[in-house]
Amino acid sequence: MSFLQENELSATFYESLLSLSHVPSRFVHPVNRSLRSGRPVARATKEDITRELGVPLHEIHDVDWLPAPNLEFWRVPGHYRVHSPSFKSGAFQALDAGSGVAVHALEVEPDDNVLDLCFAPGGKGALCGEATRAGRGTVTAVDASEQRLAIAMARSRRSGNNAQTRYHLTDGTTFDVGAPRINAHLRAKCFETTVEAERAIDTALDARWADWQRDPARLGANGAGPRGKWHVSTNFQPMQADDVFVPYDKVLVDAECTHDGAHGPPASASATSILTATVSLAPGSVSHILKYIRPMSFSDSRPASPAADDVPVVERSTSPPPLPTALNFPQAFLDSLAESRTSLPELQLGLLRNGFRLLRPGGVLVYATCSRAVDQGERLVERFLKEINGDDGERCAVEDVPGRERMPCAPRDERYLRGRGLRFSGEYTPGREDEWVSALFVCRLRKIR
Repeated sequence: MSFLQENELSATFYESLLSLSHVPSRFVHPVNRSLRSGRPVARATKEDITRELGVPLHEIHDVDWLPAPNLEFWRVPGHYRVHSPSFKSGAFQALDAGSGVAVHALEVEPDDNVLDLCFAPGGKGALCGEATRAGRGTVTAVDASEQRLAIAMARSRRSGNNAQTRYHLTDGTTFDVGAPRINAHLRAKCFETTVEAERAIDTALDARWADWQRDPARLGANGAGPRGKWHVSTNFQPMQADDVFVPYDKVLVDAECTHDGAHGPPASASATSILTATVSLAPGSVSHILKYIRPMSFSDSRPASPAADDVPVVERSTSPPPLPTALNFPQAFLDSLAESRTSLPELQLGLLRNGFRLLRPGGVLVYATCSRAVDQGERLVERFLKEINGDDGERCAVEDVPGRERMPCAPRDERYLRGRGLRFSGEYTPGREDEWVSALFVCRLRKIR
């Protein structure tokens, strides 16, 4: 239980999962697939959800506390499984509203070059792609897992984002490639300008950053190179060795998290004792824990794979499932927990360092994690700030997430980050289902120099 005490967590939070009559609410995001030329493409509607999933229209509710109009989310009852023709075509995503909070904190503009250092499973990166589609902006997607990156690429393709997204399979702590550019001929066609005008924009950008020097790159523990394997659309201009290194306008570090501790209890343990014993193993969001809860009364029920995070299940249910009675943690998942308890914070800190290194002065970095552990959230960011803001003056400042006063987040915790970290507890309060969001920590950082 030392992990709980160190991170100010209560075991009763996880035991309360057993009181749920169904999984928490699910969220649907209608994808904005308008083209760069500005020609609109019809978006999915609530009527589509009703027709394809069988959700009554009066049970589809707007998430009205997200202040960004382009980040539209709908809430549906948790016992509906989101999978339909509109999902397959990319017309909407099944995505927790917390992902919208992290992207909203970035405030992505159409011409921004965005770096996502932990791209898979791709939901937040896809939202960034929607924001840049209206301009000359790009998304650079980096992930160290080939399997997860492939899944995320498919998701991005469904959402129509491949034209402005490039993918790198490499270590995000050592990635060292500057921001890309869309082909000047394609931009001229999309924005009805000339190739010469677009090249003049590139020349001005090169002149702005020609003398800028980034901090040296760190060598990854696995010896991974700074570029790795990559997949770049022909829409991008080829990068040359003598190109000016252009830093990124926005960086998202949505770090791997929640897998801490040691082996779990025996399979014969009761549901309550299992939850009590595993809180130090996976102190993350309700939805992550519930992926391992199996309704034992159904002979054909199966737990979702941890690798399928944010990937909807191909199934429709019109009534709440029975109360969960046991947990089913895959052995491979359990085996990884002991090592991850100490290695994850160092990985998260390495990603923060590298993201900040590649960010332009004045740019915004958002650090996000779905862990409830302060060692992976508030305390970790404070470690980074202490390191980066040394004796030579402040280089990085913490900012409030815009519009937080409208969000159903936890009260400010003045003990950390001057109260500017934003946290959703993930707690499920009966009678207040409309305010539930999966556990999330978000911190917005501004690079001063």
